[in-house]
Amino acid sequence: MMPSKLPVAQLMGLIRMLPPEVKQTLAQLLAQEQAQAAAEPGEEEDLDLWEEDEDDDWDEDEEEEWEEDEEDDEDEGLDRRHLLAAETFGYNYDDYEDHLGNAEFDELMPGQVDTLEQAEREGWDDGRLAGALDQAGEEISLLRRSYREAVEIVDAPTPAESFRRGVRFSIQEAVEEGLEDQEAIERLVGQVCSRAADLGYLLEVTDEPLWLYSDELCQEDALSPYPPLPGGPATG
Repeated sequence: MMPSKLPVAQLMGLIRMLPPEVKQTLAQLLAQEQAQAAAEPGEEEDLDLWEEDEDDDWDEDEEEEWEEDEEDDEDEGLDRRHLLAAETFGYNYDDYEDHLGNAEFDELMPGQVDTLEQAEREGWDDGRLAGALDQAGEEISLLRRSYREAVEIVDAPTPAESFRRGVRFSIQEAVEEGLEDQEAIERLVGQVCSRAADLGYLLEVTDEPLWLYSDELCQEDALSPYPPLPGGPATG
C-alpha cells in the first residue's frame, strides 16, 4: 500500500466527514487487512475482506418480513363503499376490484352510493333523488331497491349469510320476472353461480375455509314468513 501524501490532520478531517456507516465499514476493512498481514502463510485464503456481515442477513430477513406485511395489506379486499357499489350496480366483487384505478369505480359509483344512503337516511322523494343522481325518474325505484338489497347483503354478519341473502334476492327477482322457460332458468343459475363467486371472494379476504360455514349454509329455516324484502311487498 502506498503511503498517503496527505497531511495527517487533513486526512483525519476527511475521515470525520464520512457517514458513520462508511467509517464503520472502513474500520472493519482495515482490521481485516491487518489480520491478513499478520496471518501465517497458507491461512490467507481463510480471510475474506468482503465477507458478508451477519447483520446483513438480519436485514434481508427484515426486508422479507416487511414485503410479506405489505402483501397482506394489499389483500384486505374492497371496503364497504365499494362492496355496496358492486352490489348496487351489478358487478361481481372480483370484477369490481379489477376495475379499481378507474375513476368510475373509484369514486363515481361509490359517490352515487353515498347519495343513495343520504336519501334513505333523510327520506328524499324520488324526484329529489333523481335530480341528485341525474337519473330518469323511472329508474329511481329500481335503484333504490338495488341499494337496499346491497345493504342487506354487504352488512350480513357472516359471508355465509351474505351469500344466502344474495341468493334469496336473486331467486325473488327471477320469480317476479317469470321462470317460464329454460332461458330464464339459466339466467337464475348464472346469478346463483355469481353469488358463489362472491362468497369465494369474501372467504379469500377473511382467510377462512368454506367448511367453517357448512352448517350455516345447509340449515333449513322454518317456513314462516320472512320480513318484507327491501323494496318489495310483505310475504305471508
